[in-house]
Amino acid sequence: MRGDRQQDLSHAVIFFTLVFHERCVTCSLMKHFLFLAVLLMPLLPAAEPQLHDVAATKELLAKEAKMLVLDVRTAEEFAEGHLPNAVLVTISDKDFVERVKKLAASDQPVLVYCAAGGRSARAIKALQEAKFTQLHELKGGMTAWSEQKQPVDRP
Repeated sequence: MRGDRQQDLSHAVIFFTLVFHERCVTCSLMKHFLFLAVLLMPLLPAAEPQLHDVAATKELLAKEAKMLVLDVRTAEEFAEGHLPNAVLVTISDKDFVERVKKLAASDQPVLVYCAAGGRSARAIKALQEAKFTQLHELKGGMTAWSEQKQPVDRP
């Protein structure tokens, strides 16, 4: 998402450079402003993660084919049952972010969940710091998913 905004601003700078008058003070100021906006775009905070209840999560998974479903619980918890197509990357792993980067691009949608929400919140924060831009979280985690009798895979 942020990459798209930066690309749009880059295109705007090129367009205005071609269209604006060279000697016009207002045009010159606008070109400088747009140029600075493009330079500062990477410094803007990452997009806020979206928190979804179970019903909204089901809809999201149905429409987002490229969604990485990321379980950040322990291997033992994962073996007891997990969301369909989930991948286990334990939040306590020292190389957590690097392992996720191998699974998904920073602009790919990622759904993060744990048992109830504590570890997934930590995982979301770490992924935001790593510049992931499309983060989603299952509200209530695996507990909420199971309570609503949703499908569960087992290894």
